[in-house]
Amino acid sequence: MPSASCMKRDTSSPHRIQLRTYACAVGEDLFKRRLGRLVTNCPAFNGSFLWQERPRMHRIGGMDQHGDILVRQAYQKEGSTVTIEYRAGDEGLVDVLAREMANDLTPGPNPPSPLKNRLPGMVAFLQMIQGQSLGRKVIIADSAIESALGLDFAGYREARLELELLARLQALRGTHPLESQTLQQRYHRAMRRLPNAKVCLCHGRKVRLPHRIEAREPKGGRMLAMYFALLPTGQPLVGWVE
Repeated sequence: MPSASCMKRDTSSPHRIQLRTYACAVGEDLFKRRLGRLVTNCPAFNGSFLWQERPRMHRIGGMDQHGDILVRQAYQKEGSTVTIEYRAGDEGLVDVLAREMANDLTPGPNPPSPLKNRLPGMVAFLQMIQGQSLGRKVIIADSAIESALGLDFAGYREARLELELLARLQALRGTHPLESQTLQQRYHRAMRRLPNAKVCLCHGRKVRLPHRIEAREPKGGRMLAMYFALLPTGQPLVGWVE
């Protein structure tokens, strides 16, 4: 299993997820048709394909890409917006998309911090954790970021509380019998080993993720599962979310 020392985040990685936001001048159906024509006819997207994952959410995939490009349309009181989540290595493709659809898309500021509960999905939240002191105690693997792409979950505070629990697991091994009953239950749930562990790829190595923690939104009731392993040092590695 990889050691904690090899998990330092490389911010120059072509797999680093980026976000762009645009004001959109056209409705859902017309935007979908124009995006489809672009991916089909533009030479830059010759090796790519488009599919609609769900209403107003499209993915552009391809063997030559560093990852999927997620194009999501939303309706706010200010009007229609389009957000594009993509890997840094696919910046050129997104530049082409923005240029070819310039009549429909006007660049705008990125959404505010996910802690303000305004940014759908978990990618920005997990990347933010990576850059904080909590991210030095709990490793968020690139595979977790990958799995979070397109995931709609707004219980950021609840998710952070669970990650803070992971940061305390090593200390709680000796002290959890003295803690509150609620904390004892959370500790035992986190340490329970799953019968069918997920596997992630981290720095070229397969890592089994035999443990899981769960966070639930206060409104709407959606649940987020975060799968993790404990490194030989005792440091948790989160490798998958769903």
